[in-house]
Amino acid sequence: MTYAVSAALSVGLARRFIGDVSRRAAIVLALLPLVFTGKAVFRGELYGPADLYSTSDPWRAAAEARGAPAPANPILSDLAFANLPWRAAVREAFANGRFPFWNRFVLAGNPLLATAQAGVFHPATWLGLWLPVPSSFTFSCTFTLFLALLSGFSGHNFHPLREYHIFI
Repeated sequence: MTYAVSAALSVGLARRFIGDVSRRAAIVLALLPLVFTGKAVFRGELYGPADLYSTSDPWRAAAEARGAPAPANPILSDLAFANLPWRAAVREAFANGRFPFWNRFVLAGNPLLATAQAGVFHPATWLGLWLPVPSSFTFSCTFTLFLALLSGFSGHNFHPLREYHIFI
C-alpha cells in the first residue's frame, strides 16, 4: 500500500513538473521493481541477506537447531550488519521524538545523521518510517528502483528550454 501510494504521488509530481507520463507507462514503471522485490514486498519480508544473522550469536543456535543452510551471499554483510541497524536507529529516534543526529546503539555512540549510508534524508526512508524495519528496507529498495526508472523515463520528456510555470 505504501509503495502504491508513493509511486502514484511520484508519477503525479513527474507529470506536473517534468512531462507527460502515460498511465500505461506509469503502471509498467511501478511494476518493474516488483520483478526483483515483489516476493519480499508481498510477504512482508526483508529484501536482503537476513540469512547472514544465522552466522552470529545469539541467532546461531536457533539456526543450527532448525538446520538452516549457509548464507547464500555472505559478501552482502554491510547491508545486514550496518545498513539495517542504521535504519533501526533512525526509526527508533523518530519513534521517541528525537531527530536522528546520534546513533546511541554503537558503543558510546557515533554520528548517525552524518553517516550518508543511514539515508536519513532519502525520501524512501521518510516514507517507510512507520513500517517495521525489514518492510521499511524492502520498501526503500523497491521505491529507489522505481524512482530510477521514473527518472530515466521522464528524462526523455524533459525540455530544459521550455518555460515552466509553477503555481503554488
